[in-house]
Amino acid sequence: MSGSSTAINDPFLLATYAYNQRVSKKKPKKAAPTPKHVYASHEQISGKSEGFVTIAAQGDGVHVLDVASLRPVISHTLGPTTSFSCPAISSISVEGSSKICHSFAVVEASSDIGEDENGRVIWMWRDPLSPSLADTVSQKPKSFTKY
Repeated sequence: MSGSSTAINDPFLLATYAYNQRVSKKKPKKAAPTPKHVYASHEQISGKSEGFVTIAAQGDGVHVLDVASLRPVISHTLGPTTSFSCPAISSISVEGSSKICHSFAVVEASSDIGEDENGRVIWMWRDPLSPSLADTVSQKPKSFTKY
């Protein structure tokens, strides 16, 4: 790979965590295996833009990539104990002269939530879209519990 050109088949390493399924202290009746795949959803913000892909990587975190460059513009690394119930989504809005990205993920399990909240917690982040990942500030997500 030379310069800043990128091909769709170029590998992109999100993290090097070994994914371990969180073990419950309670005896489950019949536990379904935790999926170990990556979830992704696409958001296109204008007719000329290729948009952004929001990725929820099991055992890693939530990342927003620019489809045109295949580079991350927002990254929330959550650690090896975090897994997701479904794809994370992002919505891009314009506030003044800034583009703001709201990302949402349903957390299946994490060391940051209680066992009784597994699969019932939605995390939300609000980040300015920046040309450089270094310009984004990592923040704790806002947490919502669905009943």
